[in-house]
Amino acid sequence: MKKIAVLVGLGDYYQFTVNGNIKLKFVEQNVKSLMANLVSRGWEVPFPIFDELATKAHIIAKLTEALEQLGEDGHLIFFYSGHAAKLLNSTQARNDEVYFVTSNPRLTVNPPAPFDTFFNERDYIDFVKRFKDVAGKGHLITILDCCFAYGIVDAILDDTFYHSVLSASSANASARFRENSFFFSAFSQSWQTDLDSMDTAIDRVFRRNGWRGNYIIRPAKNFKNYII
Repeated sequence: MKKIAVLVGLGDYYQFTVNGNIKLKFVEQNVKSLMANLVSRGWEVPFPIFDELATKAHIIAKLTEALEQLGEDGHLIFFYSGHAAKLLNSTQARNDEVYFVTSNPRLTVNPPAPFDTFFNERDYIDFVKRFKDVAGKGHLITILDCCFAYGIVDAILDDTFYHSVLSASSANASARFRENSFFFSAFSQSWQTDLDSMDTAIDRVFRRNGWRGNYIIRPAKNFKNYII
């Protein structure tokens, strides 16, 4: 059984833009920390996709490459850390559709670059459907450390038997961070916990630190007591 992780992080990239997205100084270290943990647990982790390389096309290509290697019972992690946003008052997308603020040469252009030029909710839904067709006996684990995170997957809530979701925020709220992401800090202290108990474990860290959170954990129904 193949176990592959595709990790994407944009942090430093945003300091070179003028569209209001601030630098996220913790992203690279968090991605590398997750990578080391996964490798120690037997996951194959190609080099993470960072900053300027994290274009829509490159992310889709790496997800496709991983999917082609999986087999019908393979396990795949997709992790994204960076900014996410929604288009408001736009004819390009519904106002509740989410996109990752991925690397884009038009990011600094005003008005904003078109919705379809970013890796967005529709793109990821298409990938989840492809995963089901190719590796439906396997396990897809989506881990999103960004604002509006659950909005990326809330349109496919029926596919819960093979798809686990760990999202740092609800579909309509920002993710919280100071020197680091609250969600990732709690998640990284809960790696030994099975997915069915992950919500409780993360909540314990939030309470201990006095943090408020709106994260959502949704384990796959076919993978009880699964430890990442």
